Amino acid sequence: MSERIVEMEIYGNIIKVNIADDMSEDYIHELANFVEQKMVEVGKFISNANTMKVALIALLNIADENLQLRKELAKYKMAIKDVERKISYIE
Repeated sequence: MSERIVEMEIYGNIIKVNIADDMSEDYIHELANFVEQKMVEVGKFISNANTMKVALIALLNIADENLQLRKELAKYKMAIKDVERKISYIE
């Protein structure tokens, strides 16, 4: 599978990323914008922080959101299985 390079800016830093040809460049830019927003949010609360510190705290925030959503999804999956089980008893 071949790749191509996409250039983007996140928090004032220009980065180049290798992406697969079948991956959407728009999606990569959407991800970059999401990260940028998270870093800007963190940067508002931390004065004089370097980019690495802002990035790490933003990463922790993103990881927290992801983990919370995974836990919530797991609860919904369990609830669906419970409903399916109850429906099978009715049939």
